[in-house]
Amino acid sequence: MHSGFDPAIEDINTLTFGAPQVFTGDACIGHHSGTDFFYRHYRSLCDKSHGCPQRQDISPRDFKGYVAHVVLSEIERLAPIRLRIRLIGSHVAAAYGEVTGQLVDEFASPEVGRRINTHSQMCADKNTPVLTVTTGLGARQEPLISRACYFPLFNHQGTACMIMTAVFVDRLTAARHIAMSTPHTAKAGI
Repeated sequence: MHSGFDPAIEDINTLTFGAPQVFTGDACIGHHSGTDFFYRHYRSLCDKSHGCPQRQDISPRDFKGYVAHVVLSEIERLAPIRLRIRLIGSHVAAAYGEVTGQLVDEFASPEVGRRINTHSQMCADKNTPVLTVTTGLGARQEPLISRACYFPLFNHQGTACMIMTAVFVDRLTAARHIAMSTPHTAKAGI
């Protein structure tokens, strides 16, 4: 499911990402098989729950092969958003470190925290999935592409109370990297 990215040998503070492309709603489809899987699954939950999937609707059994890519964040405050990581898959934890229980705005990389909060806020405000696609460079200057799809989960009152994020980081082939825009030099996150 990957193209050679090994988060165990990367350090989030050595990754450099450019400005993300941001997609919402149905525009989230077609960028990565993993995020497409989560998007289709989320939409099926929307159909079953009248548009408002809740945390209890999410089961790891539904994500065979993808559990390592899931992050569940609790919304402690909506405006401005404040997120606490409640569950982080092993693929994502290998890059970020074990951050379960941590507030996103207290991450070691402030830029990573800002990006996650910005896209989670958009997701919660619009009550719709948000996909970010970002190119960057790894620790050894190899081209990477990150895709993070954020999904709102709701409480019984229909208010977003959690964000489920599916994160996929892959190495880019030389041809695909040349075709994409050159990343900015600021340290950034998924």
